[in-house]
Amino acid sequence: MRYGLMLAVIIMILLISLPQCAVNVRANPIPSVPAFLEAEYINISIEKISEKEAVVLVDGVYPMKFTGKGGFIYFPIPRETLNSSNITVLMDGKSISYNITWRGTMSNNKDFQYESSFGILPMICFKTNANADENVRNIRIIYTYKINVSNHPRPETFATIYAMGTGRYYMTYAKECTAHVNIWVKGFKGYKLTVILTSLTKFSETVESDMKKFYLEKTALFGGITDDLIIVLEKGANANKVILKNISLDSISAGKGYITGRLTLTFENAGYTVELLGAELKGGAINVYLSVQSVANKTGTLTAYSVPVNFIVPYDLSSNVSSVIVNIYVNGEFQKSILAQLGSFNNTNEDKNNEESLGWSLITIPLVAITAVLFIVMVSLRRRF
Repeated sequence: MRYGLMLAVIIMILLISLPQCAVNVRANPIPSVPAFLEAEYINISIEKISEKEAVVLVDGVYPMKFTGKGGFIYFPIPRETLNSSNITVLMDGKSISYNITWRGTMSNNKDFQYESSFGILPMICFKTNANADENVRNIRIIYTYKINVSNHPRPETFATIYAMGTGRYYMTYAKECTAHVNIWVKGFKGYKLTVILTSLTKFSETVESDMKKFYLEKTALFGGITDDLIIVLEKGANANKVILKNISLDSISAGKGYITGRLTLTFENAGYTVELLGAELKGGAINVYLSVQSVANKTGTLTAYSVPVNFIVPYDLSSNVSSVIVNIYVNGEFQKSILAQLGSFNNTNEDKNNEESLGWSLITIPLVAITAVLFIVMVSLRRRF
């Protein structure tokens, strides 16, 4: 009787551990923060009003979800903004009160100041409600300020910062945070525009019209974005014009939750570098964003020079899509649209088989352990009797 009771206890322990194994395979840690952000949409307009002065307008929308904890939200802004007093903060379209502070408090109760390559920045600050629901709140912040050439060490150069790197100071529930940035420049024809993320140049080119729009996308995984956006406009710095002969789509296929493709860019000569800024599946089309820069001291033959570029975007396996349009953007400008047939694939059954294999393994391993214990107990009982 005593051995039977012990055997029953062992079996119960093993059976209880079975569902725990299945849960732990898929479990993810969830940090505790006042709010989290999955995407932000920023429009930055820079208009030259004289040879020494320009006006900057920033209009940002931030869909945020607040947790049940109360706290403060901080938005760093350039120092020049304090001279204009033109700041508007909206929540779901309604104006809310805010303060300007040089020091904030993080969720771990530690104080911080927003440090940047432009020095310590002031911050817009407002409080969140401790009884916040689960709905997403659209925070919109609009502000204007002036910049001038005297604030830059190089003559006839305008520079400003958008403090996008707030991810250095907080964590986020979101597995992915993406910033979509539109940059408008007005009255800067002939200037060289350079866009930098902290210390890495994303693209640099000459502004060829009186009004020009540039697009930048930055994505951070498992946390907030940590790089600040720096915009520099320099007069008289003529960038070499990109001589792009052709863009071709060599291959594209879908499977295992992703669409992968390969582009080839062909130039007149070898004096260029190509960088993939990002790719997205939006509105049934794949948008691929590339940065092409001329290499000043690189000499190449006059023969055509080709550069391959690979891209990848998430894909819903439940979608029955046989073709897709690929839009290619170079240095913020649309270049080409290609209609392509997706390569043959059939990964739905494969993924299903993998899931079934995983499920059987989660069941089989504990059952084998139970069988082994039963065998040992039966042998022990047989020896005693």
